[in-house]
Amino acid sequence: MAIGFLVTASGFGLLAIAAGEAGLQSFVVGYCVFSLGLAPVFTLTTDVIVGSVPPTQAGAVAGLSEASSELGGAFGIAVPGSLTTALYRIGLGDALQVAALLCGTLALADTALTLFIRNRTSTRQTREDTP
Repeated sequence: MAIGFLVTASGFGLLAIAAGEAGLQSFVVGYCVFSLGLAPVFTLTTDVIVGSVPPTQAGAVAGLSEASSELGGAFGIAVPGSLTTALYRIGLGDALQVAALLCGTLALADTALTLFIRNRTSTRQTREDTP
């Protein structure tokens, strides 16, 4: 997952660079890169969520996971879009670049959080396995 978040952050970095150039090809490449980074993250997250419950509850949990993913996606579009619009209206011409950098920073924070949780979980499992 951490690698997926790093790829996502690099995609947002490409979008920030593309915002300065305003070339369509740069935007398309940036969007493709961050989408490729998020695809394995979503897949692994769903697998962890559904795999952590008994099989009798898997359907309900899968539905809840999908609904929360859709809600998160809606907020993920609405919040940066509103931020970009607000920055553009107050005269910050580089609003798209600022929004892309903000999203990239959030992806890097997700990477750090993922690595922290993974290390904490592996440390806990090591302690439980030791007699």
